[in-house]
Amino acid sequence: MDQNFTRSVLSWYDAGHRDLPWRRTKDAYRIWVSEIMLQQTRAETVVSYYERFLARYPDVRALADAPEEELLKAWEGLGYYSRARLLQKAARAIVSQYGGELPADLQKLRALPGVGDYTSGAIASIAFIYAGSSSISTLTASAAARACSSVSAATIAIASPN
Repeated sequence: MDQNFTRSVLSWYDAGHRDLPWRRTKDAYRIWVSEIMLQQTRAETVVSYYERFLARYPDVRALADAPEEELLKAWEGLGYYSRARLLQKAARAIVSQYGGELPADLQKLRALPGVGDYTSGAIASIAFIYAGSSSISTLTASAAARACSSVSAATIAIASPN
């Protein structure tokens, strides 16, 4: 990757990024919840819902065990209720298949209900890729670029193939 481009993107991000709560964590569950909430919804709207949702459902098991009616009430105002249902269906799969921890494997993330290329790429690039990684063969540059709304430019630079 062109080092001048990387420096330019990092400088741009450092100068103007918004302080959003999901940018302050590497917790895969919290990142996953934010990515699902951010689909078809403005970031400014998501902030208060995200914080309330995580207070009510602090981990995958709490989400998996929630009564659907309660979950949909907590989701009220975000719209697209199928996102909430798929989030819970995936949470139940995570509990039963992975012991309540989101898998770090990109293919396993992609296989979860409601998680496609963009969401799996975002979760993997934010929660599971650390500085010093040489490359990610299964995470494409385009998936990392699409994740730009919630991932730091530094992570994109690390995750993008040369």
